[in-house]
Amino acid sequence: MSLVFERTFNVPVSPDATWSLLTDPSRFVQSIGDQPPLRFGAPSSTGPVARFPAVAQMGPGVEMPLEYEPLEWIPGRLFASVNHFRGAPMTRASMRIEIASAPDAGSRVTLRMTLDPAEGARQSDLESMAQGQIHGIQRAMERLTARLAAGQEAFPPERPQGADDVVSRARRLAEGLTSNAAEAASRDALIEHLALAPDVEAARVRPLAFAREHSLDPHATLAVCLRASRAGLLELRFDVLCPSCRGVGMRHPRLDQVHEAQHCPACAAGFSLELDRLVEVSFTPPPGLRTTADTVYCIPGPAGAPHLVAQVALVPGEKVPLELHLGEGNYQLRMLRTRTSAHVRVQQGGASDVEVTLDEKGASPAHLTLAPGPVRLTVTSRAAERRLVCLEREGFVPDVATAAQVTAMQEFRDLYPRAAVAAGEQIRVRKLAFLFSDLKGSTAFYERFGDGPAYSDVRRHFDLLRECIAARGGGVVKTIGDAVMGAFDDPASAVAAALEIQRRMPELNRDRAGRDPLQVKIGVHAGPCVAVNANDWLDYFGTTVNMAARIQAQADAGEVVLTAALLDDPDVARAAASIPCTRYQAPLAGLSGTHQLCRLRP
Repeated sequence: MSLVFERTFNVPVSPDATWSLLTDPSRFVQSIGDQPPLRFGAPSSTGPVARFPAVAQMGPGVEMPLEYEPLEWIPGRLFASVNHFRGAPMTRASMRIEIASAPDAGSRVTLRMTLDPAEGARQSDLESMAQGQIHGIQRAMERLTARLAAGQEAFPPERPQGADDVVSRARRLAEGLTSNAAEAASRDALIEHLALAPDVEAARVRPLAFAREHSLDPHATLAVCLRASRAGLLELRFDVLCPSCRGVGMRHPRLDQVHEAQHCPACAAGFSLELDRLVEVSFTPPPGLRTTADTVYCIPGPAGAPHLVAQVALVPGEKVPLELHLGEGNYQLRMLRTRTSAHVRVQQGGASDVEVTLDEKGASPAHLTLAPGPVRLTVTSRAAERRLVCLEREGFVPDVATAAQVTAMQEFRDLYPRAAVAAGEQIRVRKLAFLFSDLKGSTAFYERFGDGPAYSDVRRHFDLLRECIAARGGGVVKTIGDAVMGAFDDPASAVAAALEIQRRMPELNRDRAGRDPLQVKIGVHAGPCVAVNANDWLDYFGTTVNMAARIQAQADAGEVVLTAALLDDPDVARAAASIPCTRYQAPLAGLSGTHQLCRLRP
């Protein structure tokens, strides 16, 4: 028979402020005091609800195994955890923290702990333990909310031991990493972060998120992180992301360790990788600079899952009202470890109170329209077993520096020239842009001036192309004779680089007085492709690549040719604004039919 213990009290801040303490559950649990640190393992792949095995360090040489279920939460209202134990006085313990408005503009907090006793456990021992835990949570919440009410940080930063030494060594390693003010600002912020951030934050540096949080230039921050990884200040990693839960599965130090076929044990589902969506580049400090402990005090919560709005567990037949505040956009209501989902559209004119029923076969209704702002979404489970249900924003985790983006950068290709996918692997990229160039009349140019002088000029032209491509976040994949193949994760950047090359070619030719001018022809195209290993170099293959090369053959000297569909992209159109343009149809060698093309003459 389960034992239930409950306590209610008031705190002096709003429900939203009270809730903010629970978005980082590890820090909150640590603030309770006398809580054992944890080490987590990979989640189970079976069962209707995932379980994350952990080991609690109870004291020197004393460890207790347990399993955590994913946390439950409704923003501003509910936070709940369920733990399973072996060799402990209880087999299962759950804690629910419910938050409501209090009459004095503060919050009313209800703590409810439920324990399932193990065989032979004494009820008095469990009562003492539960009351002690509830009292500890109450004291921590009262202490932290008092800080918030006084305008202070709930979790003031603590200076890690040895921070001064980390700063000193980091500055030595960072010498020569920057070439402009934006990069210097990123370097200084990174050094401070590596020295002063808590272990959990310092252990994984996400460069684009770091740049946003510190108001830094994202490209400069990413470039500095890449250079820092070669200088020994950081270690580069390729993190595999699950398309369902968005969690980080495997982490690999090299690209050739990333494979196309993947499995997420948390979702109990297999999936195929996409380099521009499911592989994130992150960084961690090397052990010689700072050792970040691999212990935390709770499973990751809402702060670690920004795409999740709410997450609750429902038993068969249970009906739960989710009272939420939603912004306009698209959402998915999913029953985890099943294929069931309902599409939720939030827009003006939608309903403010909607009900939906879920089971293992589907959702009814399958499409919902809600109004922006405060709404009630009531979910009923008709599943055969207890299941986790979540409401998530469509789209992917924000601020992800994808492997496709990073490996296309000239900075990465210069620092890691032999980084490639494993031989025989073909990893998809949903969209990548390619720039192909060629010199007009290069054969006659070689014959007239001789191989040596002509090649010297061709190399200078390569340097110009490389500079323009790198400045727009792209990289040179390879040179083929006098031609260049460049890759970009952003089509507008590829077009902007092509136009810049054409604008700067007269400048290059002015420095070559007395010789025939070098004239470049450029084609740009974007679309899906696969990343492959070409003699231990990262290369790309597919129709998009072939079409980009054929489009380049359509260009004349000084021109940039691209498809009409690409120019119709709003970002590309802005990059090519005010450039004279001719639209036309033409066949492309080796490809069927005729194609709508655009000829730009900068």
